[in-house]
Amino acid sequence: MRAYGLNSFVCYLGVDTETFKPLNCIKENYVLSVGACDPAKGHDFIIRSLGLIDQKIRPKLIIVCDRGDNFWINYLKLLALRLNVDLEIKSRITDDELVLLYNKAKLVVYAPYLEPFGLVPLEAMTCGVPIVAVKEGGIRERYSW
Repeated sequence: MRAYGLNSFVCYLGVDTETFKPLNCIKENYVLSVGACDPAKGHDFIIRSLGLIDQKIRPKLIIVCDRGDNFWINYLKLLALRLNVDLEIKSRITDDELVLLYNKAKLVVYAPYLEPFGLVPLEAMTCGVPIVAVKEGGIRERYSW
């Protein structure tokens, strides 16, 4: 205001609705988590949470990451093995593959620690997929509960 004489406002990022859209696919028995394979993304929390679900109805977990620490990826795999969580980690997939995974997922889970602005919930909602997310960081600010 002092420098330019203009009021400021927040302009949130968005997603390309021509790419991220409902495809009317048959849902498969998996939940999807998208984000780098590092501790801040909360994938370990998701694995522990799924481990609490009765194994007869427990869905598979697919994690899609663009990058990751090999130590952390191995930790996640061992944690899933120990808790009998069926885990698949996919990396560096195309947008088309990601959109298909969103559309086939029963649910998107989003559990990063203090993520300031995550596009994953926007992408999932644009594809028409329900989301379960932690109530902190940018999620708490952007979405009404």
